[in-house]
Amino acid sequence: MLLIQRHAPYQGQKAKSLLDIALVAAAFEHQPAMLFLGDGVYQLLTSKKLDTLSGFYPKGVQSTLTALPLYDIDTFYVDAEALNARQLAPDALSLPVTLLEPQQIRQLVRDTSWVITL
Repeated sequence: MLLIQRHAPYQGQKAKSLLDIALVAAAFEHQPAMLFLGDGVYQLLTSKKLDTLSGFYPKGVQSTLTALPLYDIDTFYVDAEALNARQLAPDALSLPVTLLEPQQIRQLVRDTSWVITL
């Protein structure tokens, strides 16, 4: 199962909703992986760093995101081009991630049985 997040945490409820889906999937013994594309990479910033960029960080998103490994959700992929375009470095992120190039992202999506995107 691959969950694709394209939205920044301050762009409505989509960020929180996908995290909820990940937790439900894990409760039913699925092994969801998460892929952050576009502005979705902002979710992986620490709340302090994101506050600096946006002036607002919704409560609960960062704490839920960093708690995902406790629920055996520990596979996080990030679009390398999205990080570069936003001048972000992997060490600025709150979780360990695997950087993927566009071709690798396409292959990952093709190879995954269930894909959910918000």
